[in-house]
Amino acid sequence: MSKKALAEMISTIALAVLTVVYVVLYSVLVFANEKYGFSYLTSFIFAGGLVVLIIGLAIFVFLWINETNIQKGSLNENFYNLGKRIEFYNLDTFTKIGIRRKYQKNADRSFIVSYSPIKTNVIYESYQADQVKELYGYLADEFIAYFKNPNLAKIKPSYCFDKNSFLFYFEGEDEILEKIIKDFEEITFRLAKEHDIRLFVQPYFGVYKGNPDVSVFQAIDNAAIARKSGESRFDSVVFFDETKDTTTFENELSAIMNALKNDEFEVYYQPKYHLSHRTFVGMEALVRWNSPVYGMVSPVKFINFAENSGIIHDVDMHVLEKVCQDIAEWKKRGKRILPVSVNFSVYEFYCPTFIDDVVGVIEKYGVNPMLIEAEVTEETTAVNSFFVISILKKLRDIGIKVLLDDFGVAFSNIGNLKKLPIDILKVDKSLIDDIAIDHKAKEIAKAVISMAKAMNLLVIAEGVDNIEQANILAENRCDMIQGYYFAKPLPKKELEKFLSTNAFEKKEVL
Repeated sequence: MSKKALAEMISTIALAVLTVVYVVLYSVLVFANEKYGFSYLTSFIFAGGLVVLIIGLAIFVFLWINETNIQKGSLNENFYNLGKRIEFYNLDTFTKIGIRRKYQKNADRSFIVSYSPIKTNVIYESYQADQVKELYGYLADEFIAYFKNPNLAKIKPSYCFDKNSFLFYFEGEDEILEKIIKDFEEITFRLAKEHDIRLFVQPYFGVYKGNPDVSVFQAIDNAAIARKSGESRFDSVVFFDETKDTTTFENELSAIMNALKNDEFEVYYQPKYHLSHRTFVGMEALVRWNSPVYGMVSPVKFINFAENSGIIHDVDMHVLEKVCQDIAEWKKRGKRILPVSVNFSVYEFYCPTFIDDVVGVIEKYGVNPMLIEAEVTEETTAVNSFFVISILKKLRDIGIKVLLDDFGVAFSNIGNLKKLPIDILKVDKSLIDDIAIDHKAKEIAKAVISMAKAMNLLVIAEGVDNIEQANILAENRCDMIQGYYFAKPLPKKELEKFLSTNAFEKKEVL
């Protein structure tokens, strides 16, 4: 029972006892001995006092029952969410009773933080779901213990749990926010270790600094939006930016779902040229959305929508199926077949059916797994978790080569690179662009290629646009090249024509 409910229960009992004593005393004085009889005025005053006591008792009974029901509803809801009956607000109680008045009074000193110890849009297997529930329960206990600290009373904290995430409110300065976030990061990892939580644990915090012109309800939504944004790009702490567009993806989501249903996504292929063998040895599958409404849409404009709305797995599997269909058709027609690399989103590594779905599509079309390659980005492998590494190993066990795409764009953690089960390193275009005109850029590219060679990795340079770049890369023992100098991404029919007529394999040009 909460302190508030307990106080109201004690007050109700005390008022009830006082009412009974009042009535008994009044009755004794009036009826027990007639010589103590009261005048009409005195009787009226006593009767008025009795009415006040009864009304007060009724009010306290109502408040006590209401608070008890609120608390009971909160406990019942969070018993499922948190795995134990504990004193913990749900969102409705948190908003209406916990913080609304405090926020309205001190909005400009308020912080609302949405926090999750794991990615909230992941679908877990049954045994993992139990561990998720356990982790939330342990964290709920930590919230209660942490914010009961008397030293934190001045920040007026409140907290709750809603939709796989915690919310907490406090009033204070940025330094307090930094300390609380740091503390809960340490608490999260400690709990995961102590209780052997076998999940991909990574805390995410969405922060909204209060604004008197923004309602408490919108403030809570803004904090959640910031956290979800952080989850989508593996950013641990994200502050809500009111200058950015926070439009929902509902229209785009509906359009993407219809595009999948109506087979509007097309696969384009960009060939990969082997410099020493002087032949094309593979190609990358790139999705394009041929929309009857929007025209030809670049993946840059819809992949993020698909990831944030949780349907990227459907898009990835659709592309893989298209690739396998094309390979099966080329085989049937006796056409030249090259290995095809397919891009897989970071979110695939948190999809329990990912490996089974990949195998299912490959087997459905009778495609040799060695003809399929998986391209993943540095973002996928940035954390270097055992979980991600195990998925990459499973892909290789199937016979699928793993390519690390966009190396040099983001994390570029060389220490993690040596631990990853990958076969090919793809050097991002940003490291290639200036190698023909900038000595430093040339030396950096050379160093990256040498490093990959030392790790027994093949190297593909992306975004090669001219012969000068191609010659420099050849001199520095780069294995393969991909870029507009050789070929832009081509639809299937144009690709077939290109592979049979191109001048590069006839050794007329590099």
